[in-house]
Amino acid sequence: MGINTLQVLLGLRIYQKYVCGRQPKPVDLTGKVYIVTGANTGIGFETAKALIQQGATVVLACRSQDRANEARSRMLELTKAAPSKAIIIKLDLCGFDSVKKFVKVRAS
Repeated sequence: MGINTLQVLLGLRIYQKYVCGRQPKPVDLTGKVYIVTGANTGIGFETAKALIQQGATVVLACRSQDRANEARSRMLELTKAAPSKAIIIKLDLCGFDSVKKFVKVRAS
């Protein structure tokens, strides 16, 4: 029983030292364009924000135009990036017609 407790404490210490709170090294993504689905909340929002902070242009592919607009405003405010760095294009991955429209917009 004592060994298990020691292993847990050691595991927590290793996690704190090597994983918790570590930030990736910044990379210059200027000139690159990324498409992030679900960029209005959660992991999608954080991913898009991090890409913008590193200089990328991000296409926010979201179902709700209103929620995407709110997320875009918040992202631009947090990153102090130019408005051209976050582009909103409506995309509902459940509808094939929506996917076709999205692809046509990006291709033109």
